[in-house]
Amino acid sequence: MRTSGPEDRAATRFVLAGQVVACEPYGEGLIHDSFLVTCQEQDRPVRYLLQRINIAVFPDPPGLMRNLRAVMDHLRRRGSVATAGASLAVPTLISTHSGADHHRDAAGSYWRMFEFLEGARAIEPVVTPGQAELVGRAYGRFLRWLASYDGPELGETIPRFHDTEWRYEELERVVASDPAGRVDLRERRSVAKGIGLDWLECRPFPGLPVFHGTADQRTFPSAWDGDSKADGGTFQT
Repeated sequence: MRTSGPEDRAATRFVLAGQVVACEPYGEGLIHDSFLVTCQEQDRPVRYLLQRINIAVFPDPPGLMRNLRAVMDHLRRRGSVATAGASLAVPTLISTHSGADHHRDAAGSYWRMFEFLEGARAIEPVVTPGQAELVGRAYGRFLRWLASYDGPELGETIPRFHDTEWRYEELERVVASDPAGRVDLRERRSVAKGIGLDWLECRPFPGLPVFHGTADQRTFPSAWDGDSKADGGTFQT
């Protein structure tokens, strides 16, 4: 019999359809700890996805959740007027008994919960052209719906993560100092030449959004996915 852990206690802090009968580790995500929570509602099981937010990566969980709720609300409104066949499922955030969208336990861990999208799965690895097309179309629709996002402004959840100007300056600084002794400019030139690029002359693409400002006052007028990959979402095939 599995010993009860903090995830079991956290699950009970949310408004669920019935009594929790199982809470098991779920998926292979590298950022947050995910758990599949199963409840029994009369004669049928109801499942939820519980996550412990990684505060080493996201040091401001309440800010993260404000961003998440704003974007999810926009996607849900956008989806309500989408054309036929343009489906994009937006999972429902489950509230705590106090009406919050997350729970902070006595150990300082932050938890959030979503409805579990039955029949959906992550595609990892991508092994067929059809899977690649499915993922690409889904992200394209996701970004197209995000393009009309008009507020509220989104806060910075990972310091300087979207500060493209600073990121490029850091890249140039590290290349110049070569602290690990791994930069071989001759090899870089050879590779770049082979694909028709001059690596030494590469600069951020014209029109690339550049966000910068003071460390405590950066907000962003638009939203996009800065880490698009196949296992970043789930798909119904």
